Amino acid sequence: ENVPENKRSAKFVCALVLAYPEGKKYIIQEECNGRISFNPRGKFGFGYDPIFLIPEYNKTFAELGNKIKNKISHRGKALRKMIEIINDSGDGSLHHS
Repeated sequence: ENVPENKRSAKFVCALVLAYPEGKKYIIQEECNGRISFNPRGKFGFGYDPIFLIPEYNKTFAELGNKIKNKISHRGKALRKMIEIINDSGDGSLHHS
């Protein structure tokens, strides 16, 4: 409350690790930058989604819906990168849509 807009920056961070018994490991970290809105908005998502505002869309995560949220979110970006690493490493085959 009473925090000016220019001091409401926020980010979500997702870290994923894939470690194999023989010692090979992959570490991925992705972020999604945004702002804390003045009021909760939207009906989708969970947790902080109604107050996490994405400036490029002028919408909160809770207003975006799953398709766009998964495209830009910290989790979506990290999981896509992990799938790419697994597919490129020959350690298995995962596909995403």
